[in-house]
Amino acid sequence: MNIIFLDIDGVLNTFHFGLKDFKNKYGGFLIIDPQKVKILKEICDLTNSKVVLSTGWKFIIDDELKPLDKDGEFLLEVFQKYDIPLIGKTITIPKDLGQGKKTKYWKEYEIIDYLKNHSEVSHFCIVDDETSGLESLLDYLVKTNDYQESEEDEGITKKHFDSITKVLKKENYSK
Repeated sequence: MNIIFLDIDGVLNTFHFGLKDFKNKYGGFLIIDPQKVKILKEICDLTNSKVVLSTGWKFIIDDELKPLDKDGEFLLEVFQKYDIPLIGKTITIPKDLGQGKKTKYWKEYEIIDYLKNHSEVSHFCIVDDETSGLESLLDYLVKTNDYQESEEDEGITKKHFDSITKVLKKENYSK
């Protein structure tokens, strides 16, 4: 099975799109550019991929992919509307920074944990606008850009098709 580990900010919602609207139809703060969702849908169809959320927005849905708040309702509605196969989310592993300080989560280990616990994953790609916290998985990352001069160059674009397809053909990360 092909998996796309998906970030939301900087991938499906971008700086310029965020300037147009600050709230979704439920009154929540998660906004998603429908044009970016259409591109994600095309990529999923082309590569026969399913989506696992690796974003901070994963906290708005529970482990059974049920909404926990209005943003969760909105996110799930968008994925259903565009028939994007959302099959899960990564767990949360806090990163210990020492002196009792922790970050919210550590994507690298959360993704590795998902892979270790889902042997059905044959290939994967990470689509994110950041590299921080993904150091050992950079070969599987397709990086998007949150802020660009041109709105068309922000987030996931058709330019990412080839890169995502190429990453999904790589030999899988050794679990």
